Amino acid sequence: MELDTQRDTTTEHGPLKEKITEHAPKKDTTTEQGQLKDKTMEQEPQKDHTSEPEVSVIVPIYNMESCLPACVKSIAEQGACVREIILVDDGSTDGSRTVCEGLARDDARIRVIAKENGGAATARNAGLAVAQGRWISFVDPDDRLVPDAFEQLLSAADAETEIICADFEVVYHDAANGQTVKKSRFFADEMMASSAEEKMPLYRQLFDTRYGQQRESTVTGIGVPWAKLYRRDFLREHQLAFDPSLRRMQDNMFNLYAFCAARSIRYVHRTVYQYDYGHTDRLLRSFKPAYADTAQAIVLARREALQRTGLEKDERIRRAAFNEALNLYATALKRSVFHPDNQIPFREKAKAADRLKQTDAFAPLFRSGAGKEADGRKNRIFRFLAARGCWRIISTYLER
Repeated sequence: MELDTQRDTTTEHGPLKEKITEHAPKKDTTTEQGQLKDKTMEQEPQKDHTSEPEVSVIVPIYNMESCLPACVKSIAEQGACVREIILVDDGSTDGSRTVCEGLARDDARIRVIAKENGGAATARNAGLAVAQGRWISFVDPDDRLVPDAFEQLLSAADAETEIICADFEVVYHDAANGQTVKKSRFFADEMMASSAEEKMPLYRQLFDTRYGQQRESTVTGIGVPWAKLYRRDFLREHQLAFDPSLRRMQDNMFNLYAFCAARSIRYVHRTVYQYDYGHTDRLLRSFKPAYADTAQAIVLARREALQRTGLEKDERIRRAAFNEALNLYATALKRSVFHPDNQIPFREKAKAADRLKQTDAFAPLFRSGAGKEADGRKNRIFRFLAARGCWRIISTYLER
């Protein structure tokens, strides 16, 4: 039986290192467009959309040579609203860098940054550091934009909007049926969020991808960096960047801080992105010996974020964070300790599960009285068994 675990879609790029070299000249041929107008006399929000190039698109790349041409083509075909396409090669060991350089020769908007392998967070941060567009977009190299994606997003923005979020399509690959595409929505209704209460659905889905979504269609949550536009000046004003110390969920944590800081967030029912589920599906099933450390880092970073933003004061958020941590503990056991490819004796696996339970990240889950915070039958059963060290039952429980 699978627990109600948080979907984890971040691509792992490898050990943290840093050395960046830009391999294309800076093509800064436009000027910064537009200033916020005085709205004192306006009855309606002023649309913040012009025909000039506005969007810097950042693509973090690690060993994706076969996917890149189609991905970049979908971005290039967005037309005049794209100011630049920043391809960040994160120390690929295949032909990705060569492909990037070839694409840059064919399109003056493309600039290539080559850096030593450091992970998806450092790749996105490298792109953020040089981006010149009024708006920032992130696209993963195995995904694509739909036609007119940026036109649809920009038309939804007014002068107050600092983040625009939209919907996506999921591309499934099946040996029997081939490729199928299904539309997916993050929320049932569109929203404009400015106050903390208006932002609450966004916060809740950061912790639990199922929140606000149809259960059968849930593959990821609003914490992803794609299918969004971020105002560049907003990101720089608040010094927002991806945390390179996290191996997973850097994007989710980035959005937690971004959502908190934003004056106005728009979510619209416009399909702008094609999300390829094939790579993610393989990733979620794989054996990750270091995932226990990864999960601890996420829980501790989340705890710090809630303290820094003041969100820990909200009982709904505290409870959501408790259940997210419980699910991360279960995922660590499933993908690391009790994974079938872990060949150590079961007695050693049980000791490892006990040690993990006693860490600073997970010990609060098993304190006296904490059980009432667990939501849902599966989470309550799992916590009950883990608290009592019933590892034989849990190892079978996690395989279902």
